[in-house]
Amino acid sequence: MQKRALKQAASNVESWRNMSTTKLTDNRVVVRPWFLLTHINMSHNNISTLDHSLKLLPSLEQLDLSHNDSVSKCSLEIKSIVHPPRSPEHAIWPLTAASRFGLNVSAFGLSIAVIYHTTSSGANENFELYNHIQRNVESFLYLHPDGLVFVTGDFNPVSTLFDEKRLKRLSGLTQIINVPTRHNAILDWCLTNAKKVVFDVSQLPPIGSSDHNAILIKPHKDRLENSCNKRVCKRDLRDSSIRHFGQTITSTDWTEIFEIPDPNMKYRRFNEVVSAMMDCFFPNKPTSVRESDKPWMTSSLKSSISKRQKSLHKYGRNSQAYRFWRNRVQRDVKVARRKYYANSVQKLKSANPSRWWKEVKSIGGLSSRESWVHQLLSEVNPTCEDLAESYNGYLVGLTSHFKPLLECTDDQETEVPNHLLVNIGQVYSVLRRLKTTKSPGPDGIPNRILKTFAFEFAPIITDIYNTSVLQGVFPDQLKRSIVVPIPKVSPPQTIEDDLRPISLTAQVSKVMEGFMLQSLMSEVGLKLDPKQFALPGKSTTQALVYLLHLIHAALDQGHCSVRIFFADFKKGFDLVDHNVIIDELLKLQVSPAIIRWIKSFLTSREQCVKIGPSFSSWKPVNGGLPQGTKLGPLLFAILVNSLLQDWNGRIKFVDDATALEIVPRCSPSLLPILVNDVSQYASSRGMKLNSKKCKEMTISFLQYHLPLDNAIYIDGSPVQSVSSFKLLGVLLREDLSWCDHVDYVIKKANSRLYALRKLKKAGLSDKDLVTIYSSFIRSRIEYASPAWSTLTQGQSDLIESIQRRALRILLPEMSYQDALNYTGLKKLSTRRHNSCEQFIRKLKLDNGPINPLKDVVATRIHPNTHNYNLRSESSWSLQTNTERFQNFITVKYNY
Repeated sequence: MQKRALKQAASNVESWRNMSTTKLTDNRVVVRPWFLLTHINMSHNNISTLDHSLKLLPSLEQLDLSHNDSVSKCSLEIKSIVHPPRSPEHAIWPLTAASRFGLNVSAFGLSIAVIYHTTSSGANENFELYNHIQRNVESFLYLHPDGLVFVTGDFNPVSTLFDEKRLKRLSGLTQIINVPTRHNAILDWCLTNAKKVVFDVSQLPPIGSSDHNAILIKPHKDRLENSCNKRVCKRDLRDSSIRHFGQTITSTDWTEIFEIPDPNMKYRRFNEVVSAMMDCFFPNKPTSVRESDKPWMTSSLKSSISKRQKSLHKYGRNSQAYRFWRNRVQRDVKVARRKYYANSVQKLKSANPSRWWKEVKSIGGLSSRESWVHQLLSEVNPTCEDLAESYNGYLVGLTSHFKPLLECTDDQETEVPNHLLVNIGQVYSVLRRLKTTKSPGPDGIPNRILKTFAFEFAPIITDIYNTSVLQGVFPDQLKRSIVVPIPKVSPPQTIEDDLRPISLTAQVSKVMEGFMLQSLMSEVGLKLDPKQFALPGKSTTQALVYLLHLIHAALDQGHCSVRIFFADFKKGFDLVDHNVIIDELLKLQVSPAIIRWIKSFLTSREQCVKIGPSFSSWKPVNGGLPQGTKLGPLLFAILVNSLLQDWNGRIKFVDDATALEIVPRCSPSLLPILVNDVSQYASSRGMKLNSKKCKEMTISFLQYHLPLDNAIYIDGSPVQSVSSFKLLGVLLREDLSWCDHVDYVIKKANSRLYALRKLKKAGLSDKDLVTIYSSFIRSRIEYASPAWSTLTQGQSDLIESIQRRALRILLPEMSYQDALNYTGLKKLSTRRHNSCEQFIRKLKLDNGPINPLKDVVATRIHPNTHNYNLRSESSWSLQTNTERFQNFITVKYNY
């Protein structure tokens, strides 16, 4: 056996040498998935200790491992072999030098394990392997939050039914092998905590006499170029500078501006005065910023890093000088990180909580946004400025065919009710509530200045707004907006489909919009569709619960199926005809003074696009509603107010519209006719349904279900029927189960657990870490939880495992229950139960606008347990026939 093993090893070494000289000149990773490093012997129903011989091949610095009952070897460049904490002794997980693979991870930041899972393994063996991988991965990432993990091997998923999705839920690892590893099957996996887009995977010939292909895994992008300094302009808003500014602003005489009758001239002069004072006391100064620098980076630490690199190049990796400076840098990084938090961040918690949050997110990597611009640069758009110009031209072109909205010139004598005007106290109150973390708009006035000197600015802004309402003229300078595109998908492929334009407007404009929004809402609130859930007092959770209640109630009666159409309007807010909005306001009998002001607000708007540091030119737009304005959502709700008004099964949330049809058994569906009406409705308003993004779904539990043969078409294109659809952030399935949504939630949470590890390493206290977990992880887990509270026990346990992992990071030595008691947290299942009770309780006490859910909870429902009447009259009015409906929130918690 030993002889045969050595002979096979020699053959493998020769194959490795040949491949290294021909294929792997760029130090990429080759994985032989079936090679053995951690062997799981499932024939004895336990994970056994390896009976192997370790032989270090000095010529290649590789590990050769031979097992006693089969010849299995691993060729891998090894830096060290470690036993992770709380790991059984059989587990051998190597830590390799990450720099050899061209990966941007810290020292000792790459761990590769190789596993062989025999074909005879069953459910019990799978369970042990799940736990084994989870324990070791979490132990490694606890010590190395930035580390990269590869778990590769022959998992035999077809024979063992080993579940890739379950392992991903437990450990956050993703399977990246997408090419056959043996014949035409993918028997061998490579699981990693990195994103799929980071690596390219390709197939190579088998090594030696193996019948498994070798797999080449290489970074998707070459090593990042050395970060260069970036020049940015910032205003010095230190307290000392603001005090000098305040001494001038408090003594400024605004009489000249008060006496200007024209709103345009009034605001223009106000902006000139404020801008001149800002340029005097805190001018824009260029500063150099290195994007890759961490917030805790110091000059002394940079000096140590420089000396380490010089020692490496001059004396080599094995020199005493290099090792000294390497260890010095590692030690100094830990100290600098902890000092930065203790000295610069912790003290902000009470003095400046918003700044504390910002710094904490920066340390944990929660605020960083991946660069996407390079994905869209091309020969047509070689620079950011070209890309911004192209995107602006595309947005403007969407509405170029619309007839421009003209401001009225013959209705200047329109009577303005007193309740439309505001007083100084109202403006002062709004200014004091401004968020200083928001970026200034095109006018360049920071929110901090407006908030700090709210007392001084309130009278002049009050005068500007009231003059604007009285004359029906919105200042031209406030009609400008800077469009900042945000990717819808990662990475974006086209500017037409994958970017969402968010408009940045002046804060004074938002203040004025806020007052007009209140006035408009008071006039149209009771006239709007009660099933429009984007209004004050309503929410996405209510919309989802109402839709699911309609579905459950219909299916509970039996003998029917439910067909749902999810509408998607092409370019939504960007493809809006202003003339149609004014017509809808007239139909709702809105005050002429409000209509005149909104008409001026929409007329002659201009925009530019900002991508990175580059700006496009300013261009006029004929239509569209700027996303990011306060009036935009309400105006869009008014635009689609009459959509589906005669169809009972509907919900709306701004530009999201969903219609459902209850189809009796063996009856034709009317949904195609309804969709045709929706398409015509959109066309008559200059809008358009997006046939590619509109979907339909059929939910049926009939034993003998006949498929619906009348397909839905939009402009000749068929609408795709799907088994799962994300509606308002929640994944709905055709079987009303929540397995897809649970997977989605766990995936989101896994990506954020990384932040907890980094913050723990940075020295944050347990109390602060619990606060961050509750705000950035638990809040994502519990979004709209009343709508999907009907989880199975297994799904509930999977959701609970997220909190278990989080507390294991925070308090690794405590049991889950002890950690809950120590932190004061509750189990997630308990919180969902309490949230459902609170949701129903609030609905019953709601005195706001008409809400269809109030009628639902007003009707009490109970299980159908008997077929006879009680002597005393019962308050129950509906009965349930299925456990599915009985467990839904509107029944289970409607006490």
